[in-house]
Amino acid sequence: MEVYTTYGLWLLLTCGGLLSAYNLDTENVLRRDGDPGSLFGFSIVMHWQLYPEDKRILLVGAPQAKALHGQKSKVTGGIYKCDMSSYSDTCTRVIFDNNGKIHP
Repeated sequence: MEVYTTYGLWLLLTCGGLLSAYNLDTENVLRRDGDPGSLFGFSIVMHWQLYPEDKRILLVGAPQAKALHGQKSKVTGGIYKCDMSSYSDTCTRVIFDNNGKIHP
């Protein structure tokens, strides 16, 4: 058991520098901004929409986004969609369950 631990530690120390790489493109950056203080970008996921048209959409979470008009709370958080297939730099808020009813 101790031999495996020693070998694993040696392997980590000798190859650790070779394995620390990221696949980030710093030249072709697409930047999207949200409301200040909304924590826009707290979580992100890339979505591939097939219908009604083929396009890529970035879904962005903003847990401290202000509530929409008509909602009872002041801060509800929000989800934004950013069309990555176009060169638009704006994101639109996803509207869902705005009436607050719970469906069985």
